[in-house]
Amino acid sequence: MALALTPGQPVGKAALIDWIWGEQPPADAGNALQRLVSRLRKALPDAVVEGLTDGYRLALDPGAVDAVRFERLAAGAAPTRDRRGATAARRTGVVARPAMQDVGLPDSGRSRRPPGSTRCA
Repeated sequence: MALALTPGQPVGKAALIDWIWGEQPPADAGNALQRLVSRLRKALPDAVVEGLTDGYRLALDPGAVDAVRFERLAAGAAPTRDRRGATAARRTGVVARPAMQDVGLPDSGRSRRPPGSTRCA
């Protein structure tokens, strides 16, 4: 997920390990990460996941990733107002946050945000 949320940008192995396992990485975290990347490479077209000296990069145009496109579209959308001037987001309690920021991973025990992101309320 961290690679998909930062397409075209390198993500360090340490950041990926922290994003996936948090404060309780497995003893063989480096090898476990390699196995996950291997599975990801099998699921994606050739040469989309590039291995770097200290990390990986998803070699895609950011516009090719749904979560990135969603964030761009949402940021460019003008808020609509009702007769009282309340925006639709305020009326419904919807709060804009970066896409996928709170997605939990199976067996991770907590939600994850992409490396370098900040939590919005």
